[in-house]
Amino acid sequence: MTGTAILNLQPAEYARLTGNAPFMALVNGVFDSVPQGTQRPYVTLGEATEIPMREFANDGREVTRTFHIFDQDGAVVGGVAATGNKRGQTILNSLITVLESVPLTVEGFAVVDYVYEFGEPMPAEESDDVVYRHIVARFRATLEAA
Repeated sequence: MTGTAILNLQPAEYARLTGNAPFMALVNGVFDSVPQGTQRPYVTLGEATEIPMREFANDGREVTRTFHIFDQDGAVVGGVAATGNKRGQTILNSLITVLESVPLTVEGFAVVDYVYEFGEPMPAEESDDVVYRHIVARFRATLEAA
């Protein structure tokens, strides 16, 4: 097999998240590129790394994917305004549950494992009296050629 698994993994991650109504009720979207004017909170599919795994005639890949959760104090979703990191951590918890609960279907690959590695709330940033929140979350996928 040649090529990158990232191209096949990202659509599977996106479809899983956007196809989950309870998750989508928490955010204003999941994006690769955020449309101008999008209100927070939202999630972006961020950086990815990939390592070829060629063991015992298997042509696999190990991929890490970083998701970014962006929020702001006072932003309203579902009629509820929030401050602090609690809503972002609720979104993170849902992100973990949605992505780990059932194996992803990735074209051209069998998913051996897909696990949450870490989450980290970044320091809040303030601009024009608005407090912005950002949580970074990383997952690791182990894939074998199908």
